[in-house]
Amino acid sequence: MKEPAQSKLGKQITSNSIWISISSRLLPSLPTLISASCALDTNEQNVLITLQQRTASIGVHTVTLNTNPEVVLEVEFKTGKNGLSEPTPVPVAGKNKRLDPDTTYEIKSVTRKSDGLIVLFHPASIKLTVPKRSRLTALDSIPIYSDLDKQVSVGLEGYNLVGTHAISFSVNGSSDATFVGSVVFDSDGKGSMSGILFDTDSSKIELQYNTRYDVIGVTKNGFEREFVAGLYFTTMKEPMRLLRVGEPVDKDDRNSTTISLTGHTALEGWYELDLENTKDSSDKPVLDALFTNETDGSAEASLYPTRQLQYGESYKVTGMVGKMSNPPLIHVEPSLTISIAPEPPRLTLMGSASPQDELKEVSIALTGIKMTNGPFTIALNGSKTITASFTADGESGSSTAILFSATAGDVEVEYGQTYIVVGVTDKDGNEVFFHSDLSFTAPPEPTRLITFSIVEYDSLKKNVLVTMNGTQLDISSKYEVDLTQTSSCEHTVLMEWNWSKSRWEGWASLFPTIDADLMFGGNYSIVEFRKQSNSTPLFFEPNSINLIPEPPRLISVTVVHHDNLTTTTLTLNTTQLVAGTVYRLNLIDTPRSSSNAEPTLVVSVDVTATDTGVITTELGLYPSSTAVLKYGCKFSVLSMTVKTESTSILIETRDCVFDTPIEPTRIESGSATLNSQRDTATIIVTGRELKVGTYSIVLESGAESYSTTVTTTTEGELSFTAPTTSSSDPSKVLFGLVYMFQTVKLNGSDVFVNLDASVEIPVPPKISGVSGTPNTIGTGLLIGVTGSDLPVGETYKLTVISGDSTFSFTITFSDSETGSSEIQRLGWTGSLQFSTTYTVTSFSKVGDETDRIVNLSTITFDTPSKPVNLILYSDSKSMDRSPFCGEITRPCSSVDDAWRVVLGIGFSRVAVEVVDASSLSSPIQMEGGMVVDVKNGGMNEPNLNVGDFTPTAAQPGMITVIDSSLELKDVAVILSSTNPHFVFIHSTSSIVVMKEGSFTNRAEGSTVEGGLCEWETGVIQIIDTETTVKNTVFSTIPQGAINMKSGNFTLHSSSFESNTPHSTLFPSFRRNIHCSEGGEIKIGSLSGGDGASDKHPHLWLSHDDCLLSGDDVNVNAPFFVPSLNISSSKATFDRKTSTHAFTLIGSTFIPCGLFLEVFEQARQNGRNGEYTRELTETSTLSFTETAITLAIQQKEIAESIAVESEWHVRLVFGDGSRTESFRVKLSGSDERKALTKQAMKWVIPLICASVTLLLFFLVLIVLIRRRSQKKKKENTIHSKTEELDPLPPEKIEDFDHSAIPPSSIISMPDSDGEFVINGADPSETKPIGPPLLGSGQYEMNVEGVQADVGVAVVKIDRRDTLYNRLHMNGKKLMDKKTLAQALARSLARLSEMNAEVTLLGRLSSHFVLFGPNDEIHLDLKEARDVNEIDVVNGQRMVPATIALNVGKGQEAEDNTSQLTQPTMQPSQQGEGFELLRWRAPEAAAKTCEPTQTIDYAKAAVFSLGLILFEIETETMPFGDMDAMNAFRQLKSGILPQTEMVRDGNLRELIVSCLNLDPTLRPNLDEIEKQLESTEFTAHSDQIGGIIF
Repeated sequence: MKEPAQSKLGKQITSNSIWISISSRLLPSLPTLISASCALDTNEQNVLITLQQRTASIGVHTVTLNTNPEVVLEVEFKTGKNGLSEPTPVPVAGKNKRLDPDTTYEIKSVTRKSDGLIVLFHPASIKLTVPKRSRLTALDSIPIYSDLDKQVSVGLEGYNLVGTHAISFSVNGSSDATFVGSVVFDSDGKGSMSGILFDTDSSKIELQYNTRYDVIGVTKNGFEREFVAGLYFTTMKEPMRLLRVGEPVDKDDRNSTTISLTGHTALEGWYELDLENTKDSSDKPVLDALFTNETDGSAEASLYPTRQLQYGESYKVTGMVGKMSNPPLIHVEPSLTISIAPEPPRLTLMGSASPQDELKEVSIALTGIKMTNGPFTIALNGSKTITASFTADGESGSSTAILFSATAGDVEVEYGQTYIVVGVTDKDGNEVFFHSDLSFTAPPEPTRLITFSIVEYDSLKKNVLVTMNGTQLDISSKYEVDLTQTSSCEHTVLMEWNWSKSRWEGWASLFPTIDADLMFGGNYSIVEFRKQSNSTPLFFEPNSINLIPEPPRLISVTVVHHDNLTTTTLTLNTTQLVAGTVYRLNLIDTPRSSSNAEPTLVVSVDVTATDTGVITTELGLYPSSTAVLKYGCKFSVLSMTVKTESTSILIETRDCVFDTPIEPTRIESGSATLNSQRDTATIIVTGRELKVGTYSIVLESGAESYSTTVTTTTEGELSFTAPTTSSSDPSKVLFGLVYMFQTVKLNGSDVFVNLDASVEIPVPPKISGVSGTPNTIGTGLLIGVTGSDLPVGETYKLTVISGDSTFSFTITFSDSETGSSEIQRLGWTGSLQFSTTYTVTSFSKVGDETDRIVNLSTITFDTPSKPVNLILYSDSKSMDRSPFCGEITRPCSSVDDAWRVVLGIGFSRVAVEVVDASSLSSPIQMEGGMVVDVKNGGMNEPNLNVGDFTPTAAQPGMITVIDSSLELKDVAVILSSTNPHFVFIHSTSSIVVMKEGSFTNRAEGSTVEGGLCEWETGVIQIIDTETTVKNTVFSTIPQGAINMKSGNFTLHSSSFESNTPHSTLFPSFRRNIHCSEGGEIKIGSLSGGDGASDKHPHLWLSHDDCLLSGDDVNVNAPFFVPSLNISSSKATFDRKTSTHAFTLIGSTFIPCGLFLEVFEQARQNGRNGEYTRELTETSTLSFTETAITLAIQQKEIAESIAVESEWHVRLVFGDGSRTESFRVKLSGSDERKALTKQAMKWVIPLICASVTLLLFFLVLIVLIRRRSQKKKKENTIHSKTEELDPLPPEKIEDFDHSAIPPSSIISMPDSDGEFVINGADPSETKPIGPPLLGSGQYEMNVEGVQADVGVAVVKIDRRDTLYNRLHMNGKKLMDKKTLAQALARSLARLSEMNAEVTLLGRLSSHFVLFGPNDEIHLDLKEARDVNEIDVVNGQRMVPATIALNVGKGQEAEDNTSQLTQPTMQPSQQGEGFELLRWRAPEAAAKTCEPTQTIDYAKAAVFSLGLILFEIETETMPFGDMDAMNAFRQLKSGILPQTEMVRDGNLRELIVSCLNLDPTLRPNLDEIEKQLESTEFTAHSDQIGGIIF
């Protein structure tokens, strides 16, 4: 920053200072005119005359000038002007002209108009000189041209012409055509005017070529100025121009190009266009160009083969010359260039075809230019294409064309054909130029063997047929090939082919392998191909044949019979079978006994292959059940396959046949049966091929033996009878022994006897016990018999006796140890009776009384006691007699185990006795028009224990009543699960009565699915039915007690107890009665339980139009009745979100038809006065039985209720019943509005009185303080002036204190000892007194100025701070980044001046201010005194304080960079400790450690980091805590939430600014640079969110 100029007294001198003189002595008190001055006004229409008096007289004065005629003026003097009059304007131009410019006038006299007082003159003669008026005196007639004659500049000169003037010109002498130019004259009266002669945008053209412009007027600010006549200038003739060149357009296969030219005022004709290569300045081609009119032209250039211009080069246009006799001046626009595209690829030459690879291909040599984007595709005539490749330079290449390929699609050209090039493309599909007449011819086709393949094998894979195919083969000749194969052995084979059956054929043998032509599994390839009897090799394609591996083969089968002709061993001779693999041998036989019989597949045998190829397997001939082969057959092998794959094996059929022997006679086993007397046993012998004859049989069983001889006359039969005994006897067989067939002979010859051939002698049956088992319902008895050797499947009659009663029933034996009867009735007439002992008397076979089981001991069994069951009677009176169903078919149609009773329609009354005390697991359904009485039959335990039951559409309940009447009496129903319905009642014709019963669920604690307020279940389901319940208890039923859909329900002397679905949130909820779809519920009385005595609030639930009547009609509501605790419930209001929060405390809060109601005491503003909302689990924040919380937007409530009214809250439930209500305490602005409105009548007068009193005291305090400060300063001055030379009294008295405005600083330069005042407006001059005598510094006390304190230039409203804008007002700031950079720049400038370093340590967002025009200042405020700097421009607005009392003759110290540093205390600032929130830790600690040295610039960096955080995030640092705690956080190294800063560079900068070590913080000038690379977010719509 440039240092200000210094006087010899050390005072600042500024360029805009106005000097005034202070006289050396005091004049008399008479008014005296001491000077006069005048100056032209800005528009030079008037002269401003100013007079100066000493001891001025105030008022209007008459001034007479010494002229002829006299000129009289009026001048006014006012107070406070230091003797200066008001400037008086006098016309010097126009109609009212009174004075002449450049003329001196003498003042003749000055008198005061009011009283004629004559003003004295000192000196005696005072004159006025009127300045000259400004005048344009000269203009350059020959302009200066620039920018290719597109612009013209004209120089002008005049007298006293300063600033911007408008010069008017006539065009070519015409007053109708004018041009006005703007000229800025400098202080010397010189200026210039520029004008545009040519532009492609015609709207920008200001002057015309070849035109004369004469000056006709000069004005400034609309007022005319003088000018010298005859001033003019003339423009040149317009030249021709070349404005643009177009992109070259190639043609003729890019052999040449055309370039379009755009000109201006061109002459038709030919021109030479001069070009220069931009890379090679020596390459300067010249093209002929033709213009056909003033604007359009073109130039032609050859590219290939004659190269006027080079491919890929760029040329700049250096000039253009006309070829006509009188060529025009031509201007070429700079930077006109012509760019030629790179040279295209081009195929120029094609060589002849050269055979390759046994005449399978031809190679063609190629020549080209720039053929680099390969490979290239060359299109030939006949729709053929070939591919070509070139070297890296793109000049030479070749193409290989395929003449022959095993794949026809690969052939590119044909033998003997001539091909012509018809097109060329590169790898990207772009067309490539080529010369015409490019062609080649392919060679003729040769003889060639192409294919060599196996056609087929014969059926047994012994021979193979091989064929060949080729080109140019002679069918009248024979061909042969040499084949070779490489394997474990290598050999060469010669094969011969003949033309046969339209193909070339050759056969070769494979099996047997000893003398075969080819080997199984061999791979044979061609070595040589030739004609027979011709050794010249011919072409052949590499071919080979792969022969199949030798196939598995069954060569022969042999057999051997053994083991008494029971088995046969087969031996298989095979080859190529896989050892360990299982094969299946399929045999077919032709019986020898009937040779004409058709062969039959009789057996499949699995065998396992061996390494040797020989397989042996043993096959059974006997017994037939397990035998594989049959006796007496001729077997042949049908097939042999791999078992798991069904792969066939080759079979030599002639060697694979064998025979089986004729089957012999054979004894297999025997069986014995006892006669009914058990004294003989009939033995039947079974065997094979039993012949007619005499058999000798010997049986043995250990030491026991029995022999006999039997003669049979029937083929295939053999039996005999043997006496039985229970003790040892050789002539008899013993009971229970197993005898083996030891020997058997037929007609003296041995017969084959199986080793296990035996016969077992039976044991007679025995009975060990009889028992009775009751059926499920206890009405019948199942008789069971146990014993040994019982006759399985036989039926015997069992006869029992008890007293005089005898009963018989049949027993069927299911096995040898048990038997059972059918269900026998109990308790009926003619049947077994309950609780009776019966003795078995006999046991004989049904149909054969002689077959008896006689070895009986005394056997008895007991019947059970009488059970409880469901018994159907014809009517209620017959319950004392036997039931009839089961014996009489009518009126019952059926009674089954499912407890389904279906009765005829015509019978009116039937009774059912429920006597089952154990289980009721099946449903009961009653249908038909009847009355059913269900009674307990007098039993002590009349309980129905109901098990699991799944309802269906056909059977919706355990007891279903449809179009019937039902009466339940003295029946206790015990539910073991949550069945939906026990009794289901449907239709209007049904009538149900329940008496003295109960319903209980043993599955306590079970939870039932379904809605809380709506459920479809109940142990009694009623639909359109009249139902009565008396003296009945419903307890612990989670699915619900009564569920009714229309109909009528009456309840007498009954109770409901704990029928809860076990809801965690709502434990008081009960499922007692649910009514929907209309109907009436009449409650006669309740005997106990829920709702019996105190009208319990959860008795029942209503839905739709159900009606509650009876004794309990006075219950408040047909619903759950809530209770609201009005002392605990509350409502609050959140101003930020405009939300009301309700907390409801009470009991029995059930989300079933429960509503919140907010209402006002008296309706206001035309609203309905109440607001309601249904309370459900989804419409609330939380919902339990005892507490509900919810939130509602105020605007939603305000639609119904006035916000300024008094609110009350309550609950609405059931049919419109309501709880008590509590008053809502208004919150936020609503409460304040209500309170303000109520208190307005007495608050306003009190406020007005308080404000008046406060203002009075404030004014009094200010006056007292100012007087005290003034007195103190006077005392200070008087005490210090003793050390200085005294200032002459007249000098002090002559000094006009009132001339110094309050916001000014006084300094004294060294030139002529005058004081300078720096005012608020630097352009104003305020003389304050005469020059001082001598040099030095002088102390003064000026009213309104404290000489030792700097005073602000601009007064700022404290409320408009950066802090308030960020946090309170919601006003948007300037762009964040601009603001941050301005703050950093201002702090850097302030730091450079070393100014206010202490206050830098106290910087906060409180001290950043906005001026009237949104300029920004740093408010480093100390008490009432404000020091400011301009943040935007980085300039200091406060000058240095005046240094006083230095002493005579001493040079004053330069205090321009030293401002006062008073201590900032919270009591002075008003913000208290709040500023600690932005304070650097070391700056805040200064008060505790006076000796600490602080770098206040680094402290400012710390504060700036926090302000940058505040600007970006629009939140206060640690805004959730007070300033002291925030400071402690910063001091301990904890930063604000810097993650809120999105930009990484900005975040890193802020963190570095907040480093606890000041030396590690960046410098202020570094911060200004780093902010350039940061990004700030946009301002939010509503700034702020933290309010103290």
